[in-house]
Amino acid sequence: MMQKRLPQILYPASFVFFSLVMIGCSVVKPVGRAISSGYDNTVAYFNAYYNASRLFRDAEREIKEDNVKRRGMEQQKSQSTVPIPASASQKLTKVIDKCSNILAFHPNSRVVDDALFLIGKSFYYQGQFEKAERKFVELLTRFPDDKLTQEVMAWYALSLYNQNKYDEASEVGKNFLSMRITKKALPFYNRVNLMMGDICEKQKNMSEAQKYYKDCIEESDKESQIQALMKLGDIEYLSGNYDSAANWYLKASSGTKDPYFIYIAQTRASDALRKKGDCEYSLQILNNLLKDYRMKNYRGFLYLERGKTFLELKDTSEALADFMLVDTGYTKSPYSTFASFELGKLYEYTLGDYSNALKFYTKATKSSDVNLADSARQKTRIFTRYFDVQKRSMKADTLLLAAQAFDDSLSIDSLAKAVIDTTQKLKKNSPVISKDSAQVLKFYAIQELGDIFFTELNNPDSAAYYYILAEKICPDSALLPRLFFMSGLLAQTVPMPRSSLDYFRDIVTRFPNSPYATPAMKSLGYEIAENDSAEQLYRNAEQFLDLHEYHKAFSIFDYIEKEYPLSPYAPKSLYAKAFTYEYYLKNYDSAVVHYKKLRAQYSNSQYGLLAKKMILDSTEIPTVAPDTVAAKKNPPKPVTQPEMNNRTKDVMPPDGGRKEEPVPSKYQHSRKPREDFEMKKEESEEP
Repeated sequence: MMQKRLPQILYPASFVFFSLVMIGCSVVKPVGRAISSGYDNTVAYFNAYYNASRLFRDAEREIKEDNVKRRGMEQQKSQSTVPIPASASQKLTKVIDKCSNILAFHPNSRVVDDALFLIGKSFYYQGQFEKAERKFVELLTRFPDDKLTQEVMAWYALSLYNQNKYDEASEVGKNFLSMRITKKALPFYNRVNLMMGDICEKQKNMSEAQKYYKDCIEESDKESQIQALMKLGDIEYLSGNYDSAANWYLKASSGTKDPYFIYIAQTRASDALRKKGDCEYSLQILNNLLKDYRMKNYRGFLYLERGKTFLELKDTSEALADFMLVDTGYTKSPYSTFASFELGKLYEYTLGDYSNALKFYTKATKSSDVNLADSARQKTRIFTRYFDVQKRSMKADTLLLAAQAFDDSLSIDSLAKAVIDTTQKLKKNSPVISKDSAQVLKFYAIQELGDIFFTELNNPDSAAYYYILAEKICPDSALLPRLFFMSGLLAQTVPMPRSSLDYFRDIVTRFPNSPYATPAMKSLGYEIAENDSAEQLYRNAEQFLDLHEYHKAFSIFDYIEKEYPLSPYAPKSLYAKAFTYEYYLKNYDSAVVHYKKLRAQYSNSQYGLLAKKMILDSTEIPTVAPDTVAAKKNPPKPVTQPEMNNRTKDVMPPDGGRKEEPVPSKYQHSRKPREDFEMKKEESEEP
């Protein structure tokens, strides 16, 4: 059987075919690889951007939901103060990483602008506004006519605003609002309008702020519209236009079904109506809110506001009941300490029960609200001082009664004996003080009570009562200058036995050397020369030295040195201070410091030369306690009285040897400091 043979023409065709196949593998394969690689790269950056976008949307949703949960708390005015959930922050960090990889490995891809935008917004939500600002600026620079330009400008303005760069934010915001806003950027139109209104408020431009808020009302979503209405109400409220403010708040309340916004708007309307004087309408609004089951989370605040309204209606019992309910029934809410503070005010101003006032003010000091806690601490300090002074006054009464009993040589009744026994126990069996000393203690206590009511509690009527009583029981005229000065100030506001000018004239005429003579003269309109004023102040300080009240004298010396540095009494004051430290307080370190200061600042003055000598002689003065071991080997040589007397003769006293009238005997100690200063000036002028 014969085999069939292929046609001759097929042999060359087969050869060509197999050749092409072999050659094609080496040519087509690189082309395929290039196509495959481009596809893979496109898929990689697109997937990275897709995942980043999904993570950002999830994080943004979590942040918004968290903000809704926080709405019952105090509203935050700046995004920088609003914390975000930890999970949302982690997702935003992943967004930044993924988009950064896109920019690094695919810088020419078509999602570069979107990646930059996601990074900027992620930084913004994390509160890193400066980094967000840089990304938005980069995006606007690289893609000035991009589809995202309007949105980017809005975010850029908000980033500047949250950095308190109000002028720059205002400029960017105005440029944004002047554009023809696209539908996609329309939500940011409302946010920028609210931002611009708030900037105008901070700059005290209320009319311009109202314009932005009203623009927001006209073209706005519901939430932004409610916020704008509330802002308009706030402006009117701060301006004292409570009727208009209440209308704006009620309009905001009627435009929403959100329980939170209804609660905020109506409580503010109630407050404005209460300030206006329409307490009945205010009470009606609060009662309706308390009946609404949706307001159960806000009832603590509602009871607090209702208590304030009852207080305005003079219904003290109802106000007390509501405040007590919040104070005891809502202890875990922030409103509890506010109720405590209101109870403190109620007991202080209305009921006059200072003991309970102190109790509730003390509770209010634990408030998380810084301003409230500070106010409560101040009130607590005042009433604590008040009760301490009251105790001192009662103790002075006890001591005075005991002193009178001791002075009675004829008979001592059983009550006096009991008082004496009690006093002896209080003083640990020490002798009972004199009647004059007890009267001085009583006078000081009564005068301080007047000070508390006048300067701390703002109760001038009670202050007048105590000042008048203090003048009646004053045991010595030397104590009157300060009392007269405070009475003169008080007489400018409430009726007193004499006019304000009469009190000041008494100080000037009867007590010309008193520390209160100079301010009294100023109150009377006298012109006082600088040197005369410095001299008078120095004389006042000397009187305090006589009374051994060194800290008061030192404060006057410091004032002279600061306010009258060119007066001859400036170096004299420094010298007097150093001299007192050395000879009377035995504080040798401080004495040397002041002598050196005197030498440095007034080296050419008479007292500067004396200070130089005192510094040279300071080796005789023990400045520090000797080391224990060194003291055993070389014990310090004691300074004898003759040596101290010899040393004193070489020193010029600060008063230059001027004699002074003696103070009343009851204020003298063993001797007056200036008695040691009364030496001949010629003997002390040694260079």
